[in-house]
Amino acid sequence: DIKAGYELKLEKLAKEKEEK
Repeated sequence: DIKAGYELKLEKLAKEKEEK
């Protein structure tokens, strides 16, 4: 499912942003 992968990517980006 493309939408699930897209949301997973957004979540990963948000998590990386928080760590910095």
